[in-house]
Amino acid sequence: MGMLKVDFEFRKEIVKEDFSLNYCYQCGTCSSACPVALITEGEYNPRKIIERILISLLLQ
Repeated sequence: MGMLKVDFEFRKEIVKEDFSLNYCYQCGTCSSACPVALITEGEYNPRKIIERILISLLLQ
């Protein structure tokens, strides 16, 4: 797929619909402390889930 370009207008549109997404900075805090991620040895990764959601929304 290659490197994705950040579309800030798209981000504003999404955050306008759900302000709670504004708090996700992709910092890794959720996945580093996530008990499910630890048990599944990284198979369940909250950061990747958010990334996939945003990519699929962008490609629609």
